[in-house]
Amino acid sequence: MSVRAPPLAIVLALCGHAARKAAGAWYAPAVLSRTTLIPTWLPDLLGTDPGHARRRVPLQELSRVMPPTTNIDLKVSFELFDMEPGPKGRRFIRNLLTHGGHADARGFSLADTFLRQDEGAIVGPAFAGGAFGPGGAAPGGVAYPAAAAQLLAAQQHRRARVKNGFEFITRHISDEATLTLLGDSNNALFQDGPETYDWIKLQVWLAPDTAEIQQMNIEWYMLEFMVLW
Repeated sequence: MSVRAPPLAIVLALCGHAARKAAGAWYAPAVLSRTTLIPTWLPDLLGTDPGHARRRVPLQELSRVMPPTTNIDLKVSFELFDMEPGPKGRRFIRNLLTHGGHADARGFSLADTFLRQDEGAIVGPAFAGGAFGPGGAAPGGVAYPAAAAQLLAAQQHRRARVKNGFEFITRHISDEATLTLLGDSNNALFQDGPETYDWIKLQVWLAPDTAEIQQMNIEWYMLEFMVLW
C-alpha cells in the first residue's frame, strides 16, 4: 500500500538542507526558492506521488515550465499620478515642487525650472530646432553670466535641468494616454520640463469647490478641537 506524503512534509523538505543535498544539480534553483509557488507537478518531481515513478528533470525543461521573472526598479519620489483633476491634481503639482527642490551645481532646482525662476529661464518653449528657444527672459528668471566660460557652463546646466524636469514629471505619471502624448518626439512638449509642467497644471489644477471647502473646514475644526481637548 502506498502512502502519500503530506503537503507540509514537502514544503519542509524543499526548505531544508537535506532536500537541497539530495536533489543534486538537476534541480533548478527556482524550485527550492522560498518565494516560489509549489507547482502541481512537484509531487512527480520528488517521487511522492504513488502513481508515478521518480524521474530526473533536465534544467532546460524546468526553465520552460518556470520562466525567469524580470524585476524593474522604478525609483519614484512620491505616488504615481493618474491625471485625475481636482485634489489629486493639486497634490501632484505640490509634489513636483516640493520633491523637485534639489539644487544643481549652479544652485538651481527642478522646481525653479518649472516655475521659470532658474538661470536662463525664458518664456515659451525651451528649445527650437535643437537650440534654445527664441522667447524672451522670464520675469522671475536669472540672467546668464556675461563671461564666455561661465555662460557655457550655465547653458549646459540649464539644458540638463529642462530635460531632467521632463523625465521627473513623466516618471510619476501612470496614465498611458498622457505618456503616449508626452513621449512623442514630434510633440512640442517632448523633453521640455517647464512647458510640460504648465500643460499638466492646466489639465489637472481645479480650484476647490464648495464641498471640498466645507470638508476642509470640518477637518480644521476637528483638529482645533483635539488640540484644545
